[in-house]
Amino acid sequence: MRTSRTKKATNELESIERAHDWFGLVKESQGDSDRGCALLLAAFLEVHLEELLRSVLIQRKSVVAPLFDYPGPLSTFSAKIRLSYCLRLIHDYEYRDLIRIQKIRNRFAHELHGISFRDDREIAKLCQSLESRKVKGLNTKGISNRWLFWLTAYSIASDIDNRTLDEETEEWIPASPVFTKP
Repeated sequence: MRTSRTKKATNELESIERAHDWFGLVKESQGDSDRGCALLLAAFLEVHLEELLRSVLIQRKSVVAPLFDYPGPLSTFSAKIRLSYCLRLIHDYEYRDLIRIQKIRNRFAHELHGISFRDDREIAKLCQSLESRKVKGLNTKGISNRWLFWLTAYSIASDIDNRTLDEETEEWIPASPVFTKP
């Protein structure tokens, strides 16, 4: 059993690690190529979705870990997005944006040359249809597709993170449905 001092030190260390992850994401994604930015932010979102899902599952590593390990049923970004939505852990607009982000990530991952947020029509169309900024009331007129993608991914990851972490105690808490209507 942890003492309160040990628990506090552990929480502080985890908090520093989370802050380092967020700072690293910002720094790396801003300085990276379009391809690198898309792949990095999608991977970051996938990690956050996995944490969200793990927060609602039983706390038995021997049962839960194989679900997320390849080739488990929750080993893909797509499966994590869909199950999070089916369990009502993410909003409708977040679900649609995550599907768009996944399509953008896949486009970058499977094209060898000449692809960017600016020049690729399919990516541009997907970026322009991202909804999170509109729901949050952000005026994004004139912002590049890359920044629309970045802003949406960062916003969703932050919202998901806040659903799985008690801000006062900084302890992981089970996520609750974000909506109750089927």
